[in-house]
Amino acid sequence: MRRRLLNLLTLPSLLLCVTALVLWARGHSAGDQFDSMAAWNDGQRERCRVWGVASMTGRLIFYRNDVESDPGRDAWWEFAGRFGLEQRGLRHDTVAPGAETSFRQDRWWNRLGFEYADWSDRPSPRVLERSRQAVAPAWAVALLAAVVPSLWARRELARLVRQSRRDSGRCPQCGYDLRASPDRCPECGSAATTPA
Repeated sequence: MRRRLLNLLTLPSLLLCVTALVLWARGHSAGDQFDSMAAWNDGQRERCRVWGVASMTGRLIFYRNDVESDPGRDAWWEFAGRFGLEQRGLRHDTVAPGAETSFRQDRWWNRLGFEYADWSDRPSPRVLERSRQAVAPAWAVALLAAVVPSLWARRELARLVRQSRRDSGRCPQCGYDLRASPDRCPECGSAATTPA
């Protein structure tokens, strides 16, 4: 079961690692943004939600922005006008005056490039905005995503080494020559297996 799970997670992790590395390298000269938007009316309020990821200055920004407005006011246009369809970044001076915010820059992880902000704002009496953004250095995302492919590569390399030892008449565990003692390895004590 663990082997199947590792095999299943390896490819997505490897793709995430490569994507983070590409965005990290590209983010120092250009910014990228991938997002998705949904707008709907629940009968009482117009709502708009945008979520996605942006890359700039070697950082990945994961965000979710929600806008609610009274019926008759299009929340999507309220969002587009307010945000200009661009990410504002995670600097505390970009939060509108009077907005309730949980943004803090005095944590130890901020020195490593990690940030989180959660704020809400009322740009007008009929509109409520809420934004959440998490920032991580792209190198950290790539490093975390590389763990599973590294475990898979280690396991596959060990399997290939054992198979090569077994095929050449050596102990699969320690590599000791088993021609003189075909039943059990005198070096490590493991049971010898016959060549495939």
